Amino acid sequence: MSSLIQMTPKQRIRANKLIRRMCANFMDGECVCLDCECPQIISYSLLCKYFKRAVLPLDKDLEAEVVKTNPISVCKDCGAVIEKTCNKRQFCDACAKRRHRKVKAEYIRNRRYRCRQIES
Repeated sequence: MSSLIQMTPKQRIRANKLIRRMCANFMDGECVCLDCECPQIISYSLLCKYFKRAVLPLDKDLEAEVVKTNPISVCKDCGAVIEKTCNKRQFCDACAKRRHRKVKAEYIRNRRYRCRQIES
């Protein structure tokens, strides 16, 4: 038997907002499938399979925090939550691309400068 995943109060608030906006089974505070109060709204545990499979993936940051499939980290440039797929990852995709272009431009600039020094 697997243990239930626990959410922090902040994660629960974000999950409840997501349920109210996006869950197809949530209507007027009740779960349509169970015909009672939505158990996911009142619990800190991750109970509802529909929520876990269909609703939670809509908020990637919350899913990474709650499910924790891979360790999560924070981008050093913009502060966005990123999923660490390797130990060296420090930046989100957009910041990594921007940073790579900047380093590459600096390398080429220095290379041109060295070539001018040799020719003179």
